[in-house]
Amino acid sequence: MAACSVIGVIDGKFESGYIVTVRMGSEILKGILYEVPQKHTPLPTSNRRKKSDTKKRVPGRPKHSRSGYNFFYAEQHATLKPLHHGKEGEIPRMIAQLWSKLNLSQKMIYQEMAMKDKERYMVEMEDYLEKLKMGAVITDAVPLRQWPPKQDTDMLDEVETNKGKEDDYKAADRGFHMNSMNASYRSGD
Repeated sequence: MAACSVIGVIDGKFESGYIVTVRMGSEILKGILYEVPQKHTPLPTSNRRKKSDTKKRVPGRPKHSRSGYNFFYAEQHATLKPLHHGKEGEIPRMIAQLWSKLNLSQKMIYQEMAMKDKERYMVEMEDYLEKLKMGAVITDAVPLRQWPPKQDTDMLDEVETNKGKEDDYKAADRGFHMNSMNASYRSGD
């Protein structure tokens, strides 16, 4: 058998295979290639958590303390965001570079803020745990769905009914009726 060149193109993909067009010599073939299921090989896992794995925030529980870098980040982000509009992806990188360039005395300002926030967290957490022991904290609270107030449709009907009567009363006070005015207007008098 003589050797011939084979060139193929994948036209489409479906759950268990591919739709292909293959040129073998001067002949064009169209067909389906089925993918044979292989033994389960685990996919490489990433360090990111799935949404279902992340912890839901418990209402009433105090927010965790922030680090010195968190305070620095918030401060710098507020100043850099208006200056670098449209470059939101670069701002965190810029802030990280600024943080690494800070000397120890400048970083201590933010570290002190972090220490105060940690103290705040510890005090709030102690209070929270005491309330939790006493049963004063509802941990599985779900916010109630708030509905907009219903309109009183009876009142609307009365207002619309009375509105027509008020127009008639005003017209009667002037000595003419709305229907007669419309008739005279239409006739061109």
